[in-house]
Amino acid sequence: MRFKSQIVIALILGSGISASAQSGFSGFPQDDLVASDSGKLQLNLSAAAFFENNEFTGNIVKGYTLPGFYVQPTAVVNLSPKTRVSAGFHGLFYGGREKFDKVMPVLRLEHKLTSSIKMVGGTLIANGNHGLPEPVYNPERFFINQPETGVQFLQRGSQIDADLWINWENFIEHGDSTQERFTMGFSSVFKASPTGIYFPVFFVAHHAGGQINAGNDTVQTIANIGVGIGYKYAFSGKNAWLGAELLYIRSSDSSPTPHLPFANGDALFPRVMGGYKSLLFEMGYWNANGFLNPRGEPVFGSISTVNKIYNEKNRELITTKLMLKHNFTGGLCISAGVETYYDFSSSTLEYAYCFRMVLDRDFFIGMMR
Repeated sequence: MRFKSQIVIALILGSGISASAQSGFSGFPQDDLVASDSGKLQLNLSAAAFFENNEFTGNIVKGYTLPGFYVQPTAVVNLSPKTRVSAGFHGLFYGGREKFDKVMPVLRLEHKLTSSIKMVGGTLIANGNHGLPEPVYNPERFFINQPETGVQFLQRGSQIDADLWINWENFIEHGDSTQERFTMGFSSVFKASPTGIYFPVFFVAHHAGGQINAGNDTVQTIANIGVGIGYKYAFSGKNAWLGAELLYIRSSDSSPTPHLPFANGDALFPRVMGGYKSLLFEMGYWNANGFLNPRGEPVFGSISTVNKIYNEKNRELITTKLMLKHNFTGGLCISAGVETYYDFSSSTLEYAYCFRMVLDRDFFIGMMR
């Protein structure tokens, strides 16, 4: 319980701080709760088809393939200019299976507290990777770990964007053999307009434990916190931009009885990035020491998912990304990309490629009487 109290306090304080990574590959969702929709009854169809292939041959994580799709239809009622409720279901299917891997109900309540701050309860808005960088929050979670459920506060402004949330991943009752699990975090970014300079700060903590379960699993609490500075320059009239960013990220194992080999770690992650029309690119240098990232892309971490004998305290990588991404009319976005990771310690080049089609479309049904 002490951990929960500490994290709640940290999140409340953090909601007023500026934070998160603003490359072309992640960001904050736009606020689509508008006064003109008040009284409308709608059907929202959210769906994605994805093919993710990770050709990892090193000893930190082995390669795997994710072929599949998810579908999430919801009925939407705009109760007022500030309040909306939606309900439906979420289904996840992997290619080669004979049935859905997951079918779950979804319910989202949204209310605008101010002109720039919105509260979300139930099913969270998790697109945009919560504005977090890949080393601390794996982008694959958007496709395979939905829906996220909990409470969320979103801020969208000319100078500050922020996302503050808790995602409850496993609920337990008295005597259950499994642990309760949840992830809490915040991300925001302060934009020093019109200079193009921005300052990211972010925090993510994952906890597995519980006081009423019957199991003997070790209680674990691991947190990542990061700060940085970035610059983005948009070329006038050319639909092109360039940017650079430097992140410093710490990891901490705050478990009552830490059992991982690295209690505290840190990492530097300088990157250059840019875009031209539908093309996005990024190149970075990752230098980490004893880094733990339970919700991040495993290739960045020091803990091997293959075998603990392969744990690697110092991780040094050159990373590249190249992606084509285009938004079509009707709410459809199609993207394809490739990522590479050159590992200095093993002198190996690992890579991943993906193809994604994401649909998010509202259909008007009628007006409330």
